[in-house]
Amino acid sequence: MERRFPAEDEERLWSLLEAAWAPLGAEVGHARWALANRAAGDDAGGRPPFTVVEEALDDFLSNLRFISEKVPSDELTSLDRVVEANAAGWRDS
Repeated sequence: MERRFPAEDEERLWSLLEAAWAPLGAEVGHARWALANRAAGDDAGGRPPFTVVEEALDDFLSNLRFISEKVPSDELTSLDRVVEANAAGWRDS
């Protein structure tokens, strides 16, 4: 049985994630967009370098940690449930 969460919980989760990416600049933002929107079968020459995003991961996680410290624990628990539900759906597909 699929469990549904309020749309605002999922929106809040994505908002926090995007807020953690935002300070990393336009190059990282463009690379993330290009990776998420590339066509299946693109060759290595047609993709942006994965290293742009990979090199930004430590800063992203640091930003996310900083942002999360300001979020009340009950809200973090709600957001964690959204992540777990989505992860379960990805595993099942």
